[in-house]
Amino acid sequence: MRDNYAYAYDDACDNQSNTLGRVLLIEDNKSDVQLIRRALQETHQPPLLLDTPRMIDALLLLDHAIFDLVLLDLNLVDSNGSASVAAVRAAAPGTPIIVYSGAQTNRLQEEALICGAARFLTKGHESLGELRCAIEQMLHRSTFTAQELL
Repeated sequence: MRDNYAYAYDDACDNQSNTLGRVLLIEDNKSDVQLIRRALQETHQPPLLLDTPRMIDALLLLDHAIFDLVLLDLNLVDSNGSASVAAVRAAAPGTPIIVYSGAQTNRLQEEALICGAARFLTKGHESLGELRCAIEQMLHRSTFTAQELL
């Protein structure tokens, strides 16, 4: 039996044929979700963005669908810190992860990168333009790598 997230993903994919890629945003702050959505809509080729506020739902999505990038906050209701990165990495081993979090310590940054994050951006320090640029770079890199394999 398929869950609602799998159907939502299928519907979104059907409606987004000309996107740069598929991004899973794991973020529990609705204001941040809206800011990120608006920032990505300003790109030449906006990616398909699916968001969920909980890690458990994100893991279900990753089990049912393929994403080109995961954008991850480290302070979620049901998961936090580098354990969140490790959980996403285990569920989607080949998918790049960008951490975009308000949590900012050198140790946490280092742990997240060791656990498999490709980038670590701090909310409030990096602008939305820098976040948008990082996402586009990862998606272009992901697309280029996939084309090399064909």
